[in-house]
Amino acid sequence: MRATQQGSSIEIDWTVAGEIGIGQYIVQKSTDGLRFDDAASIRTNARDLKTAYTWTDAAPAPGSKNYYRIKAVEISGNELYSIVVQIKTGSGKSGISIYPNPASGQMIVMALDNEPKGTYTVNLFNAAGQKVYNRILEHAGGSVTQQLAIKALIIKGIYMLRISDGKNVTNQTLISQ
Repeated sequence: MRATQQGSSIEIDWTVAGEIGIGQYIVQKSTDGLRFDDAASIRTNARDLKTAYTWTDAAPAPGSKNYYRIKAVEISGNELYSIVVQIKTGSGKSGISIYPNPASGQMIVMALDNEPKGTYTVNLFNAAGQKVYNRILEHAGGSVTQQLAIKALIIKGIYMLRISDGKNVTNQTLISQ
């Protein structure tokens, strides 16, 4: 799942593989990360093995944090929730953050807040200094929240996440438990 600021709106993208048994997706949004409201209902396209979805929030909370998650509603009525992504709107302080930290699974979220357009390299190093993850991200500028699936985090320990745009480097310690 990914959230990207597009002018005054926020675009939410997610990809699903194997939608058997899912009746619909509900995009939920929040301004505090605790109380979520339904924002849109999207029908599934279960005919495809892998399907990409997009929804645009034309009215995000200006100048503050916006939180999004996807609720998958199974035909049986069971509900499944995605990880929550946060994006800050407006022009403000720039920065790169990751969460959750400590991580308890293979999924983390990387947020680029008001960062310049460019190619960003994301590397993860284990305690021995070995590169265990590498990804290149093309960033259009502004704010984006990107979910990263990192298989190496199965092994518990302390990692160093290095994010570079070719000019600046951000290092953050990441703990996997």
